[in-house]
Amino acid sequence: MSEIPKRGGDLPIDMPDVDRTISGICYSATEYDKRIFDVSFHYSPRDPLAVRLVHQTRQGNVPWIFDIGLLEDGVRSSVGEGDVRVQPHDVNFRPEVRVDYLSNLGVFTSIYPQEMIAEFLRDVEAKYPRELRDELYQRFFDVDVWGHLSKLPKE
Repeated sequence: MSEIPKRGGDLPIDMPDVDRTISGICYSATEYDKRIFDVSFHYSPRDPLAVRLVHQTRQGNVPWIFDIGLLEDGVRSSVGEGDVRVQPHDVNFRPEVRVDYLSNLGVFTSIYPQEMIAEFLRDVEAKYPRELRDELYQRFFDVDVWGHLSKLPKE
């Protein structure tokens, strides 16, 4: 019988997270007032298929957690359905990545330099290659039919 851990559970060894702060241009559909905010990009092997972005706004920190694959694929092409959509964006001849967050409050958009996103993803790939991330997920985690994350029994 498996126990239900906090999100991600415990890993067998200490595995450091990957963090990077990137300045992004952010605006909402209701307030077309572009502002530059620092956004914390966070990858943790405790949640091997996710990336956590925390927008540090004047109203406080606003976190979003979504599949890191969206960020990886969104550097090259438009991806995403539902709450998070990622796509390449080119303004003023500068390669960028646009992330749209959709909620019942409206749409919030943030735009980042493509090279900064690529550097973050290279850091993640260097420490945790895709095969290792998939193995961590397969070996230690499972999502049941109710969407609850639970730890798999050890083999």
